[in-house]
Order: sequence, then structure tokens, then C-alpha cells
Amino acid sequence: MGAPSGVVSGPVAANSIPNCAGTNIGDYYTGNVDVSLVSPAFFIPEESGATLSYRQLIDTDAGGDFGSVRVLNADLGDAPIAGLEITNIEGLGVVWNLETLNMPSSLVGGKNIKVEFRFQSDDGDVPDDDVWAGFYIDDVLVELD
Repeated sequence: MGAPSGVVSGPVAANSIPNCAGTNIGDYYTGNVDVSLVSPAFFIPEESGATLSYRQLIDTDAGGDFGSVRVLNADLGDAPIAGLEITNIEGLGVVWNLETLNMPSSLVGGKNIKVEFRFQSDDGDVPDDDVWAGFYIDDVLVELD
């Protein structure tokens, strides 16, 4: 976490200046990366749902490097909650995009949950594997429905 360095293909600034979280805040990512940013546990009241919103900028090669977002059940050893994930996030990002994930009460109500942002890259055999910025996150918010 910190202020992005502005590498050629990455963000020149956080969406909400000065800081954001990113794969490698000061440079391009490398091969064989598997990193996660996991929130502290928080409680969703019984019979309440919630909406996760966040800004993302993703800049990856199309050869097996991707981001993902999962909601975890903190009461069950951080087991992923089925149906509450966004997978295979990849692309050539140049702007911050607003993303949302609906979390219905039937899946999160009465639970302690965590949110995980994860980035994975392959072994880096692609010759240009060193010119991609990775997965950047900012302005994370969970609102009860």
C-alpha cells in the first residue's frame, strides 16, 4: 500500500489520493506472484445483505495473470462463500473503474465475513512479462442493504 509510482502502464496516482493498494506499488509485477489483501473480519447483521464497492485498475498480460475478489466466512476458517466471488479479472487498464458485488442476506446475514483481493501471475515465460502493472484497489466500501 502507498502511492503508486506511475510506471508506464500503471496508475499515476491512487483514485483517492494519496494511497491505494497494489500488486507492486512501485514497479511492474514479476512471474510467480500470488498475493492477497484481506480485510479484518466484520459482522453482517442477521437478515441483512450488503453491497461491496471498490475502485480497481488492472493491467495484466492475457497469458494467465489475473485478479480475483472473494468473500470469506471468518466463522469457518476463512472458507470462501460460494457465489460471492469475481474471478479472472484481467485487462489493459488505464483508468480506475467502479466495481460492485451484491452480497444477499441469505449468504452473509448473521456472519462474520472478510473480503479478499488476490492477484496471481504465471511463471513469467512470456517475454514481455515485466511490463505490466498488476492489480490496484482503492475506495473499498461495504454498505448494508
